[in-house]
Amino acid sequence: MILSMSLRFLNEGVIPHTVRWNKPVWMHQLLKKQSQQIQWAKERLQFYSGFYSWGNECRDERRKFAKLLQTCVWTIVDKHLIDNLKAPLWNKPRSALFVPASFDFYFGDNISQDSTNVKRTAYAQGLGVRTIGLDPKHAVVHQVFPELSELRDMVKLVLKRHYAEKGEDGLFDCQINHVSGKGYWNKKQTNLHTDIEFDKHHNPKDDNSQKLNKSVAIVCFGDPKVLSFVQFDGVGKGKRVAEMQPLHFLQTCCKIIILDPRDEQWDQKLRFWKHRSDLCNKDEGVSFSLMFRVVVKEALVRPLDARLDGVVIMDEEKQKKFDAIRRDFENQTGDFENYEADVAALFRKIRGRLMVHTKANI
Repeated sequence: MILSMSLRFLNEGVIPHTVRWNKPVWMHQLLKKQSQQIQWAKERLQFYSGFYSWGNECRDERRKFAKLLQTCVWTIVDKHLIDNLKAPLWNKPRSALFVPASFDFYFGDNISQDSTNVKRTAYAQGLGVRTIGLDPKHAVVHQVFPELSELRDMVKLVLKRHYAEKGEDGLFDCQINHVSGKGYWNKKQTNLHTDIEFDKHHNPKDDNSQKLNKSVAIVCFGDPKVLSFVQFDGVGKGKRVAEMQPLHFLQTCCKIIILDPRDEQWDQKLRFWKHRSDLCNKDEGVSFSLMFRVVVKEALVRPLDARLDGVVIMDEEKQKKFDAIRRDFENQTGDFENYEADVAALFRKIRGRLMVHTKANI
Protein backbone atom coordinates (compact mmCIF):
# COMPACT_ATOMS: atom_id res chain seq x y z
CA MET A 1 0.00 0.00 0.00
CA ILE A 2 2.85 2.40 0.82
CA LEU A 3 4.40 1.51 -2.53
CA SER A 4 1.15 2.23 -4.36
CA MET A 5 0.69 5.55 -2.57
CA SER A 6 4.30 6.57 -3.30
CA LEU A 7 3.75 5.97 -6.99
CA ARG A 8 0.83 8.38 -7.04
CA PHE A 9 3.14 11.16 -5.88
CA LEU A 10 6.28 10.21 -7.82
CA ASN A 11 4.71 9.14 -11.05
CA GLU A 12 2.50 10.74 -13.65
CA GLY A 13 0.87 7.39 -14.27
CA VAL A 14 3.39 5.70 -16.54
CA ILE A 15 5.70 2.80 -15.71
CA PRO A 16 8.38 1.01 -17.75
CA HIS A 17 7.93 -2.60 -18.83
CA THR A 18 11.04 -3.64 -16.87
CA VAL A 19 9.62 -2.55 -13.51
CA ARG A 20 7.92 -5.35 -11.59
CA TRP A 21 5.45 -5.12 -8.75
CA ASN A 22 7.81 -6.86 -6.29
CA LYS A 23 10.88 -4.67 -6.88
CA PRO A 24 11.94 -3.04 -3.57
CA VAL A 25 12.44 0.40 -5.18
CA TRP A 26 10.55 2.07 -8.00
CA MET A 27 13.05 4.45 -9.60
CA HIS A 28 11.71 7.91 -10.22
CA GLN A 29 14.19 8.39 -13.07
CA LEU A 30 12.80 5.40 -14.98
CA LEU A 31 9.24 6.55 -14.44
CA LYS A 32 10.11 10.03 -15.68
CA LYS A 33 11.81 8.57 -18.76
CA GLN A 34 8.70 6.61 -19.68
CA SER A 35 6.57 9.72 -19.23
CA GLN A 36 8.91 11.57 -21.58
CA GLN A 37 8.63 8.81 -24.20
CA ILE A 38 4.85 9.14 -24.20
CA GLN A 39 5.15 12.92 -24.43
CA TRP A 40 7.53 12.61 -27.39
CA ALA A 41 5.12 10.23 -29.13
CA LYS A 42 2.32 12.74 -28.59
CA GLU A 43 4.41 15.63 -29.92
CA ARG A 44 5.12 13.63 -33.08
CA LEU A 45 1.37 12.89 -33.38
CA GLN A 46 2.13 9.18 -33.00
CA PHE A 47 0.03 8.62 -29.86
CA TYR A 48 -3.09 10.28 -28.44
CA SER A 49 -4.38 8.28 -25.45
CA GLY A 50 -3.67 9.56 -21.97
CA PHE A 51 -5.04 9.95 -18.47
CA TYR A 52 -6.84 12.61 -16.52
CA SER A 53 -5.05 14.23 -13.58
CA TRP A 54 -7.18 15.37 -10.67
CA GLY A 55 -5.77 18.77 -9.73
CA ASN A 56 -5.79 20.19 -6.21
CA GLU A 57 -8.82 22.28 -7.12
CA CYS A 58 -10.70 19.02 -7.86
CA ARG A 59 -9.99 17.40 -4.49
CA ASP A 60 -13.64 17.27 -3.39
CA GLU A 61 -14.71 16.06 -6.83
CA ARG A 62 -12.14 13.29 -6.74
CA ARG A 63 -13.26 12.27 -3.25
CA LYS A 64 -16.85 11.99 -4.48
CA PHE A 65 -15.68 10.05 -7.53
CA ALA A 66 -13.70 7.61 -5.36
CA LYS A 67 -16.67 6.98 -3.08
CA LEU A 68 -18.98 6.36 -6.04
CA LEU A 69 -16.47 4.03 -7.72
CA GLN A 70 -16.03 2.05 -4.54
CA THR A 71 -19.80 1.71 -4.13
CA CYS A 72 -20.23 0.61 -7.74
CA VAL A 73 -17.57 -2.10 -7.57
CA TRP A 74 -18.94 -3.53 -4.33
CA THR A 75 -22.46 -3.54 -5.83
CA ILE A 76 -21.13 -5.43 -8.85
CA VAL A 77 -19.35 -8.00 -6.67
CA ASP A 78 -22.37 -8.50 -4.39
CA LYS A 79 -25.13 -8.55 -7.02
CA HIS A 80 -23.88 -8.73 -10.60
CA LEU A 81 -20.85 -11.03 -10.71
CA ILE A 82 -22.74 -13.84 -12.43
CA ASP A 83 -20.72 -16.71 -13.89
CA ASN A 84 -21.01 -18.05 -17.42
CA LEU A 85 -19.21 -20.42 -19.75
CA LYS A 86 -16.45 -18.76 -21.70
CA ALA A 87 -14.53 -19.98 -24.75
CA PRO A 88 -12.45 -17.21 -26.35
CA LEU A 89 -11.63 -17.95 -29.99
CA TRP A 90 -11.00 -21.73 -30.28
CA ASN A 91 -10.58 -22.54 -26.58
CA LYS A 92 -12.60 -25.14 -24.70
CA PRO A 93 -15.55 -23.69 -22.72
CA ARG A 94 -14.80 -23.24 -19.01
CA SER A 95 -16.20 -21.25 -16.12
CA ALA A 96 -15.61 -17.56 -16.85
CA LEU A 97 -14.58 -17.05 -13.23
CA PHE A 98 -11.61 -19.40 -13.62
CA VAL A 99 -10.35 -19.10 -17.20
CA PRO A 100 -7.12 -17.10 -17.76
CA ALA A 101 -8.98 -14.41 -19.70
CA SER A 102 -10.46 -11.48 -17.74
CA PHE A 103 -14.02 -11.79 -16.43
CA ASP A 104 -16.55 -9.76 -18.46
CA PHE A 105 -19.75 -8.04 -17.33
CA TYR A 106 -22.02 -5.46 -18.97
CA PHE A 107 -24.42 -2.65 -18.02
CA GLY A 108 -26.69 -1.00 -20.59
CA ASP A 109 -29.40 1.65 -20.80
CA ASN A 110 -32.98 0.65 -21.44
CA ILE A 111 -34.20 1.71 -24.89
CA SER A 112 -37.72 0.25 -24.74
CA GLN A 113 -39.72 -2.28 -22.75
CA ASP A 114 -42.87 -4.35 -23.09
CA SER A 115 -44.45 -7.18 -21.11
CA THR A 116 -41.98 -9.82 -22.30
CA ASN A 117 -38.57 -8.20 -22.82
CA VAL A 118 -36.40 -5.11 -22.56
CA LYS A 119 -34.26 -3.63 -25.32
CA ARG A 120 -30.94 -2.51 -23.82
CA THR A 121 -27.70 -1.05 -25.16
CA ALA A 122 -25.11 -3.81 -25.48
CA TYR A 123 -21.41 -4.41 -26.08
CA ALA A 124 -19.64 -7.54 -27.42
CA GLN A 125 -22.79 -8.50 -29.31
CA GLY A 126 -21.28 -8.00 -32.74
CA LEU A 127 -17.84 -9.18 -33.78
CA GLY A 128 -16.82 -9.54 -30.14
CA VAL A 129 -19.09 -12.56 -29.62
CA ARG A 130 -16.45 -14.90 -31.02
CA THR A 131 -13.34 -13.32 -29.48
CA ILE A 132 -14.78 -12.86 -25.97
CA GLY A 133 -16.61 -16.17 -26.26
CA LEU A 134 -19.39 -16.06 -23.66
CA ASP A 135 -22.17 -18.63 -23.89
CA PRO A 136 -25.21 -16.70 -25.23
CA LYS A 137 -27.64 -18.89 -23.28
CA HIS A 138 -26.23 -17.50 -20.02
CA ALA A 139 -25.08 -14.05 -21.20
CA VAL A 140 -26.39 -11.13 -19.16
CA VAL A 141 -26.68 -7.38 -19.84
CA HIS A 142 -27.59 -5.68 -16.56
CA GLN A 143 -29.38 -2.35 -16.31
CA VAL A 144 -27.22 0.60 -15.26
CA PHE A 145 -27.95 1.16 -11.55
CA PRO A 146 -28.23 4.65 -9.97
CA GLU A 147 -24.71 4.94 -8.53
CA LEU A 148 -23.18 3.72 -11.79
CA SER A 149 -25.24 6.26 -13.70
CA GLU A 150 -23.98 9.02 -11.41
CA LEU A 151 -20.39 7.83 -11.87
CA ARG A 152 -20.93 7.85 -15.64
CA ASP A 153 -22.09 11.48 -15.49
CA MET A 154 -18.83 12.41 -13.77
CA VAL A 155 -16.83 10.52 -16.43
CA LYS A 156 -18.65 12.45 -19.17
CA LEU A 157 -17.59 15.73 -17.56
CA VAL A 158 -14.00 14.53 -17.26
CA LEU A 159 -13.90 13.53 -20.94
CA LYS A 160 -15.15 16.96 -22.01
CA ARG A 161 -12.67 18.66 -19.68
CA HIS A 162 -9.81 16.46 -20.92
CA TYR A 163 -10.27 17.41 -24.56
CA ALA A 164 -11.01 21.05 -23.77
CA GLU A 165 -7.70 21.32 -21.90
CA LYS A 166 -5.94 19.94 -25.01
CA GLY A 167 -7.59 22.52 -27.26
CA GLU A 168 -9.82 19.85 -28.84
CA ASP A 169 -13.11 20.84 -27.27
CA GLY A 170 -16.00 18.85 -28.76
CA LEU A 171 -13.75 16.63 -30.89
CA PHE A 172 -15.06 13.44 -29.30
CA ASP A 173 -18.31 14.38 -27.56
CA CYS A 174 -19.04 11.07 -25.86
CA GLN A 175 -22.65 10.48 -24.89
CA ILE A 176 -21.82 7.29 -22.99
CA ASN A 177 -24.63 4.74 -23.14
CA HIS A 178 -22.95 1.54 -21.94
CA VAL A 179 -20.51 0.40 -19.24
CA SER A 180 -18.57 -2.80 -19.82
CA GLY A 181 -16.38 -4.23 -17.11
CA LYS A 182 -13.55 -6.67 -16.54
CA GLY A 183 -12.42 -8.49 -13.43
CA TYR A 184 -8.82 -9.58 -12.85
CA TRP A 185 -7.57 -12.19 -10.37
CA ASN A 186 -5.55 -15.43 -10.42
CA LYS A 187 -3.37 -14.38 -13.38
CA LYS A 188 -6.29 -13.15 -15.49
CA GLN A 189 -5.36 -10.75 -18.27
CA THR A 190 -6.43 -9.34 -21.61
CA ASN A 191 -4.38 -9.92 -24.73
CA LEU A 192 -3.38 -7.29 -27.27
CA HIS A 193 -6.44 -6.06 -29.17
CA THR A 194 -8.26 -3.08 -30.63
CA ASP A 195 -11.78 -2.20 -29.48
CA ILE A 196 -12.82 -1.63 -33.10
CA GLU A 197 -12.24 -4.56 -35.46
CA PHE A 198 -10.87 -3.81 -38.93
CA ASP A 199 -10.75 -5.65 -42.25
CA LYS A 200 -7.55 -6.47 -44.18
CA HIS A 201 -7.45 -2.90 -45.52
CA HIS A 202 -7.89 -1.49 -41.98
CA ASN A 203 -11.42 -0.28 -42.68
CA PRO A 204 -13.80 -0.68 -39.71
CA LYS A 205 -15.97 -3.77 -40.08
CA ASP A 206 -19.73 -3.30 -40.27
CA ASP A 207 -20.70 -5.31 -37.18
CA ASN A 208 -18.72 -3.52 -34.45
CA SER A 209 -20.56 -2.92 -31.17
CA GLN A 210 -18.68 0.26 -30.35
CA LYS A 211 -19.48 3.45 -32.22
CA LEU A 212 -16.69 4.68 -34.45
CA ASN A 213 -14.53 7.67 -33.47
CA LYS A 214 -15.55 7.65 -29.82
CA SER A 215 -13.20 7.65 -26.84
CA VAL A 216 -13.37 5.05 -24.08
CA ALA A 217 -12.72 6.00 -20.45
CA ILE A 218 -11.29 3.29 -18.18
CA VAL A 219 -11.53 3.47 -14.38
CA CYS A 220 -10.09 0.86 -11.99
CA PHE A 221 -10.58 -0.14 -8.38
CA GLY A 222 -8.35 -2.65 -6.62
CA ASP A 223 -4.73 -3.68 -6.92
CA PRO A 224 -2.48 -1.92 -9.47
CA LYS A 225 -2.55 -3.01 -13.11
CA VAL A 226 -0.52 -2.10 -16.16
CA LEU A 227 -2.21 -0.92 -19.35
CA SER A 228 0.20 -1.41 -22.25
CA PHE A 229 0.11 0.00 -25.79
CA VAL A 230 2.08 -1.71 -28.57
CA GLN A 231 2.41 -0.27 -32.08
CA PHE A 232 1.75 -2.34 -35.20
CA ASP A 233 1.92 -1.61 -38.90
CA GLY A 234 0.53 -3.08 -42.10
CA VAL A 235 -2.77 -4.69 -43.02
CA GLY A 236 -4.86 -7.24 -41.16
CA LYS A 237 -3.55 -8.01 -37.68
CA GLY A 238 -0.40 -6.09 -38.53
CA LYS A 239 3.24 -6.61 -37.56
CA ARG A 240 4.78 -5.21 -34.41
CA VAL A 241 6.92 -2.11 -34.93
CA ALA A 242 10.29 -3.10 -33.45
CA GLU A 243 11.75 0.41 -33.16
CA MET A 244 8.77 1.76 -31.18
CA GLN A 245 8.96 0.77 -27.53
CA PRO A 246 5.66 -0.20 -25.82
CA LEU A 247 4.04 2.51 -23.71
CA HIS A 248 2.80 1.59 -20.24
CA PHE A 249 0.33 3.25 -17.89
CA LEU A 250 -0.05 2.33 -14.23
CA GLN A 251 -3.74 1.79 -13.37
CA THR A 252 -4.48 2.62 -9.74
CA CYS A 253 -7.72 3.37 -7.92
CA CYS A 254 -9.68 6.30 -9.38
CA LYS A 255 -7.22 7.06 -12.19
CA ILE A 256 -9.13 7.73 -15.43
CA ILE A 257 -7.33 6.55 -18.55
CA ILE A 258 -8.75 7.74 -21.86
CA LEU A 259 -8.39 5.57 -24.96
CA ASP A 260 -8.36 7.91 -27.93
CA PRO A 261 -9.90 6.42 -31.12
CA ARG A 262 -7.12 7.87 -33.27
CA ASP A 263 -4.67 5.35 -31.82
CA GLU A 264 -6.52 2.42 -33.42
CA GLN A 265 -6.62 4.07 -36.84
CA TRP A 266 -3.82 4.09 -39.40
CA ASP A 267 -1.42 7.00 -39.21
CA GLN A 268 0.53 8.32 -42.21
CA LYS A 269 2.89 5.33 -42.01
CA LEU A 270 -0.03 2.86 -41.83
CA ARG A 271 0.69 2.22 -38.16
CA PHE A 272 -1.77 1.73 -35.30
CA TRP A 273 -1.82 0.74 -31.62
CA LYS A 274 -3.16 -2.29 -29.78
CA HIS A 275 -3.57 -2.42 -26.01
CA ARG A 276 -3.74 -4.99 -23.22
CA SER A 277 -4.01 -5.03 -19.43
CA ASP A 278 -2.34 -7.14 -16.77
CA LEU A 279 -2.14 -7.22 -12.97
CA CYS A 280 1.14 -6.16 -11.40
CA ASN A 281 0.78 -8.95 -8.84
CA LYS A 282 -0.65 -11.70 -11.02
CA ASP A 283 -1.06 -14.28 -8.23
CA GLU A 284 -2.48 -12.28 -5.33
CA GLY A 285 -3.87 -9.13 -6.96
CA VAL A 286 -7.56 -8.38 -7.57
CA SER A 287 -8.80 -5.49 -9.68
CA PHE A 288 -11.92 -4.34 -11.50
CA SER A 289 -12.00 -2.11 -14.57
CA LEU A 290 -15.04 -0.18 -15.79
CA MET A 291 -15.03 0.95 -19.43
CA PHE A 292 -17.40 3.79 -20.31
CA ARG A 293 -18.38 3.51 -23.98
CA VAL A 294 -20.65 4.70 -26.76
CA VAL A 295 -22.19 1.66 -28.45
CA VAL A 296 -24.50 1.12 -31.41
CA LYS A 297 -25.63 -2.42 -30.58
CA GLU A 298 -28.85 -3.24 -28.74
CA ALA A 299 -29.98 -6.53 -27.23
CA LEU A 300 -33.29 -7.96 -26.02
CA VAL A 301 -33.06 -9.17 -22.42
CA ARG A 302 -35.54 -10.79 -20.06
CA PRO A 303 -36.68 -8.33 -17.37
CA LEU A 304 -36.38 -10.75 -14.43
CA ASP A 305 -32.81 -11.98 -14.86
CA ALA A 306 -31.35 -9.68 -17.57
CA ARG A 307 -30.39 -12.68 -19.72
CA LEU A 308 -30.33 -12.31 -23.46
CA ASP A 309 -33.72 -13.10 -24.97
CA GLY A 310 -32.73 -15.33 -27.86
CA VAL A 311 -29.46 -16.86 -28.99
CA VAL A 312 -26.64 -14.89 -30.56
CA ILE A 313 -25.59 -16.62 -33.79
CA MET A 314 -22.16 -18.23 -33.54
CA ASP A 315 -20.22 -20.65 -35.68
CA GLU A 316 -21.51 -24.21 -35.51
CA GLU A 317 -18.34 -25.69 -34.04
CA LYS A 318 -18.32 -23.35 -31.06
CA GLN A 319 -22.05 -23.94 -30.49
CA LYS A 320 -21.40 -27.69 -30.27
CA LYS A 321 -18.67 -27.10 -27.67
CA PHE A 322 -21.06 -25.11 -25.49
CA ASP A 323 -23.86 -27.66 -25.88
CA ALA A 324 -21.54 -30.49 -24.79
CA ILE A 325 -20.54 -28.89 -21.48
CA ARG A 326 -23.52 -26.71 -20.58
CA ARG A 327 -25.40 -29.44 -18.69
CA ASP A 328 -22.42 -30.14 -16.40
CA PHE A 329 -22.09 -26.39 -15.77
CA GLU A 330 -25.77 -26.00 -14.86
CA ASN A 331 -25.90 -29.18 -12.70
CA GLN A 332 -22.39 -28.88 -11.19
CA THR A 333 -21.34 -32.31 -12.42
CA GLY A 334 -18.28 -33.55 -14.32
CA ASP A 335 -15.59 -30.85 -14.36
CA PHE A 336 -17.80 -28.69 -12.09
CA GLU A 337 -18.18 -31.08 -9.11
CA ASN A 338 -16.18 -28.79 -6.78
CA TYR A 339 -17.57 -25.63 -8.34
CA GLU A 340 -19.44 -24.32 -5.28
CA ALA A 341 -16.43 -24.59 -2.95
CA ASP A 342 -14.11 -23.07 -5.58
CA VAL A 343 -16.42 -20.10 -6.09
CA ALA A 344 -16.75 -19.52 -2.34
CA ALA A 345 -12.96 -19.47 -1.95
CA LEU A 346 -12.58 -17.10 -4.91
CA PHE A 347 -15.13 -14.63 -3.57
CA ARG A 348 -13.39 -14.61 -0.17
CA LYS A 349 -10.20 -13.63 -1.95
CA ILE A 350 -11.92 -10.96 -4.06
CA ARG A 351 -13.67 -9.38 -1.08
CA GLY A 352 -10.53 -9.52 1.04
CA ARG A 353 -8.40 -7.65 -1.49
CA LEU A 354 -11.11 -5.09 -2.23
CA MET A 355 -11.54 -4.41 1.48
CA VAL A 356 -7.87 -3.39 1.68
CA HIS A 357 -8.49 -0.63 -0.88
CA THR A 358 -11.83 0.29 0.62
CA LYS A 359 -10.18 1.01 3.98
CA ALA A 360 -7.41 2.97 2.23
CA ASN A 361 -9.99 5.21 0.53
CA ILE A 362 -11.91 6.06 3.70
